[in-house]
Order: sequence, then structure tokens, then C-alpha cells
Amino acid sequence: MLQCHCGNRGCLETMASAFWTVVWVKKELAQGAASWLRQLWEADPEAIVGETLVVAARMMDPLALKAFERAGRALAIAIADVVHVLGLARVVVGGRFARAWEHFHLSLEEELFRRLTLFPPEAVSVVPAKLGDDAGLLGAARLAWNGLV
Repeated sequence: MLQCHCGNRGCLETMASAFWTVVWVKKELAQGAASWLRQLWEADPEAIVGETLVVAARMMDPLALKAFERAGRALAIAIADVVHVLGLARVVVGGRFARAWEHFHLSLEEELFRRLTLFPPEAVSVVPAKLGDDAGLLGAARLAWNGLV
């Protein structure tokens, strides 16, 4: 398991964020994983970023698909925990990785359905953020606007 910036291992950040998924992919490439990303990694490891993984997944690259499946499952575990604690009916997934929804939502849903034991899985909706990376900025602007009115 990768060590997080906070010093712990197994943090959601290290399992499901774009930054740490790229780190994981590079580690897998260093260990000989099969992928068309290998040539890019050998030429310039820094050229592999989150968007690169999205493109690779769209091309059905096995390592990129495995990376998104890993992230989806980790995110599902965390979502199931939060749903059990707070009783949420809807969870919105945002951030840069939300743009890769098509590559991880199936593994997320599969793991979430397996993990939801106190709530019927059909009663919990997990969706990508419609506003993407701008959600926080737009929310802050809305709060400021409401404060002026």
C-alpha cells in the first residue's frame, strides 16, 4: 500500500484520487505491468497524468482499466461507510476523476451493492457531479451572491 502525504497507509486519497492513481500506475509499470503506457513512461514518466489514464482506458488499456477499477472499489467502500453512518440517499462524486466516471462507475456500483448491508442498495444513488471541477467555485459564488441580496 502506498504511503499517503499524511504518513498513513490505506487512506481514501491514496486509493481513489487522480494523483495517487497515477502514482500507483507508475509503480505498476516499474514492476513490469503490461500497458501501452510503458513506452510513454520509459520516455518521460512525468507525461503520465490523470488525463493520460482516461485516454488509455478509452483505448481499453488493461493497466488503466485496472487502475480505474481499483479506484472505483475504494471509493465504494468509503461511500458505503458514510451511507451507513449518515443514512445518505444520494452521493455526488466530484473532482477531476469524476470526468472518468464511465471507467470506474461499474466497479463502484458493484462494490457498493456488496457493501451496503444496512440500506437497500437501490435506495442509494451515486452520481457524477454535473458542474465538474467548478462546483466549489460556483457554490462559493452562490453563497457570496446570497449574502449580498
